[in-house]
Amino acid sequence: MTVASLLMRADPERETEMNADMIARWFVRLVGLSLVVASLGMWVAPNAATLPELMMIKLCASFFFALTGGYLLYFARTPKSSRG
Repeated sequence: MTVASLLMRADPERETEMNADMIARWFVRLVGLSLVVASLGMWVAPNAATLPELMMIKLCASFFFALTGGYLLYFARTPKSSRG
């Protein structure tokens, strides 16, 4: 038996084919995760200036990135109708 034949027999109702909706959800998840990581990575960047004005900009930018990334990750969940 090949792996392909085992996969075809596994569950015919839950076919996982790549459609535009799935690709869009994965892309939104990737962008959301990138924004969350960027919001954290902004604070560990070496040689960052510690001027008070720049720290406020950095704080606002990291808050915006984290909030936007979290919303994108939340809205890119798999819909309940297609969950197993």
